[in-house]
Amino acid sequence: MRYILCKGAITHDQCKSRFASQLPQRLPRKSPHSLSRHLMDHVQISKAQSPIWGDDGDDDDGCGGGDDDFDDDDDDDDDDDDDGDDDDDDDDDEDDDDDDDDDDDDNDDDDDDENQLSFSLTGCVPAEIVFMIEYSVSDASWFSVDHEGDFIKALVDKWQLDDSHIRVGVLVYHDTVRESIHIGDYSSKRNLKDKISSLTRNLRPSGDADLGKAIDFARETAFVGSRPGVERILVPIIHQTESPEKERIVPAAERLKRECIALYGIAVQGSALDVDVVQAAVSTPTSDYYQYYSSYYIMEEVAKNYFTPDCSNV
Repeated sequence: MRYILCKGAITHDQCKSRFASQLPQRLPRKSPHSLSRHLMDHVQISKAQSPIWGDDGDDDDGCGGGDDDFDDDDDDDDDDDDDGDDDDDDDDDEDDDDDDDDDDDDNDDDDDDENQLSFSLTGCVPAEIVFMIEYSVSDASWFSVDHEGDFIKALVDKWQLDDSHIRVGVLVYHDTVRESIHIGDYSSKRNLKDKISSLTRNLRPSGDADLGKAIDFARETAFVGSRPGVERILVPIIHQTESPEKERIVPAAERLKRECIALYGIAVQGSALDVDVVQAAVSTPTSDYYQYYSSYYIMEEVAKNYFTPDCSNV
């Protein structure tokens, strides 16, 4: 079994759209004052349903399988669409414009509310989740890095951590990047949290964050040994995106997403943070994969006090 790339797919949703009929329907979004369940749409996919991975055998149930047949169907659909009425197309365009305006308003409301995660790391179904801890000079103090570790530990506390459910990896990055915890290294919450505490205790902010390099490293290294058919998720915590390093972020993110790895962005306010770059890098829709916090403290408190997994719909 090996991973097959989604041919021509740029975003995570494009990977999934190739086999959209197999996907579970999206869950309704909760109010801005409760945790949304965005990630549930992704990690809820079982091996049998997954449009993301497949082997190179005769089965066409993976992301790379059955591409020729799928493309033929798309061509037929396009021909049918061309035969449609032009007036209907105009009406549809007007409706789409109205929908876009409504969506923009909703996204603005969500961005204003820090008392939520932009995604719900529910831990209800299997997933390979790799966090990236930034410790650049812009982070100013050890306490910032400590908050990053506490954020991860708060989420781990509410998950079922074992080889049948959630597995967690951790990378640390500034101008260099290294893997400190590989997925599957720990099946004990206590041992994993102790390792994270030890890790952040010994990190001293220095250097300039090179997020693009870190994303490439994660793509090539962090998911080695991932379970077939299980969602792969990268969650960088981001505080610094400065030139020339920031020019490498979006291209690296595109390479990651072409391999059907979901990319989230946890942005923390800072003078060296370019939120436009982060939003351009994450998976789409951006509102589901991006969250901005005004401080590390608030980021940690959200994970501790506002996040309650709800697995009732699994």
